[in-house]
Amino acid sequence: MVWLSSVCDSGECHVYFEIRDLELKYHNGEISAAVRGVVGDGVDENWGEVFIGSEETVQILPYWNDDGGVECLSERIDQQRLQAQMIYAAKQYLYTSDIFGALNKKIKQQQEIPAQVCQENKLAA
Repeated sequence: MVWLSSVCDSGECHVYFEIRDLELKYHNGEISAAVRGVVGDGVDENWGEVFIGSEETVQILPYWNDDGGVECLSERIDQQRLQAQMIYAAKQYLYTSDIFGALNKKIKQQQEIPAQVCQENKLAA
């Protein structure tokens, strides 16, 4: 769980981002990631998704509770500041755990494996 710094002008709103899912993709020579988890303020919780790649975006999705109501984070929370801090937290998570580095290394190793040709049937293996 990552505690984000105050996201309210009054300094009293503290929000956490509990990372629960990580998805990595490699496409056209570029690595991208989706970091997902619970975003909450101690009263209400939402689902947060941070996408990092050629663009950086954040989505905050509401939860539906057992009563059929929708939980939303407080309106006092500065959404732009919250999204910027979620991007920063996701990047810190990715880079301190060296997930991108390990994936890069694995991709390079796979690219270095030469294709073998079966001379008898002229098939690439």
